[in-house]
Amino acid sequence: MRRAVTTILSVALLVPAASVRAGTPEACYIVIPGTIAATPTLQAAVDAAPDGATIEVQGECTGATTIAKNLTIRGIFPNGGVQPALLGGGTERPLTVDGAVTVTIRDILVAGGSDGSPLAAGNLWVKGGATVTLANVQVRDGSAPNAGNVRVGTGAILTIKGDSRVTGGTASGTGGNIHNDGGDLRISGSTVVSGGSADMGGNIASTGTLRISGSVQVKSGDATIGGGGVYVDDGTAEITDDVRITKNRLGDPGPTQGGGILVQGGTLTVSGKVRIDRNRATTGGGIDLDTGKVTLTGDARVEANQATGTSDDGIRGGGGVNVWEGTLVLKGDARIEENTSAASGSAGGLQIHAAGVVKVGSSVVTCSTQKLKDRLIRNEPRACKTRG
Repeated sequence: MRRAVTTILSVALLVPAASVRAGTPEACYIVIPGTIAATPTLQAAVDAAPDGATIEVQGECTGATTIAKNLTIRGIFPNGGVQPALLGGGTERPLTVDGAVTVTIRDILVAGGSDGSPLAAGNLWVKGGATVTLANVQVRDGSAPNAGNVRVGTGAILTIKGDSRVTGGTASGTGGNIHNDGGDLRISGSTVVSGGSADMGGNIASTGTLRISGSVQVKSGDATIGGGGVYVDDGTAEITDDVRITKNRLGDPGPTQGGGILVQGGTLTVSGKVRIDRNRATTGGGIDLDTGKVTLTGDARVEANQATGTSDDGIRGGGGVNVWEGTLVLKGDARIEENTSAASGSAGGLQIHAAGVVKVGSSVVTCSTQKLKDRLIRNEPRACKTRG
């Protein structure tokens, strides 16, 4: 059997002083199979590598790269070296994966990217039916009108797993850190998605298929309108296992909806031992259900969230969950507990508007139904309230 030859290419790429990483820039070294030709950019290395090859990156590589073949990109940490990085320098997107290809990216930082197009992404754009896996990857500090860090396009699949981090993305529209724009987004392992900011979906916005599992944390997101942690706008979303949606806080004075999660169409299922906790918004501190369906099942908890609104315009109450027009279903041992609302006499736990529907199991319930009361624990100032 023929064995591929691996050659180390040393390429000095000077990183601008405005790099998102502190310290002295380190030269970019690229390992690609089957070639001895020096390449000045990562793009040139990708173009030269045979389909299915592994490219190993060492040091800091600045510039835009598009991948349209099956590849693995892997970072290498030499003794005393800095974390390998693909940098955008604040002016371009470091990575685009386009076409019906399978790409794995491991053990590397992707950071500092920017794109002014509303249909692009700051750091990573997965599109054209591509399947991409990020394993132990950091993606951070990207900016774009939508998808500050990462965009998953229609028909594309992105898996983020291991000890990955997606942080610090900013968008003026939707998806501060990640915008799943009709694709399939899967987040697992001990991944953390945090510190994103946008109008809608501070950390994650999804209009496709979304699954969050394992011990993932979605935290410390900020949105000026709704969905500090997660914004579900049609499609299907599932959050399960030991996931936490926590400490996402929508800016005051508001009005804002869904500190932890905002659902405006589609379906969301929350199961396992998921905790939606310590989130804040004007209304729907934990979850704001505008339209669509939310099912809380298993041992899921919506707890210690806060609705901060105090005005009389209706945008207040529902510290745990606020139901506008959709359907909320409680199953298993799911509970809404220890949530609060700042408005006097309002519902700290569950607020149900006239067009909203709440079920326990298959039965429609009201605030006075005992089997609903049993799931509303220590909420202040009131456990449940129906609004006209």
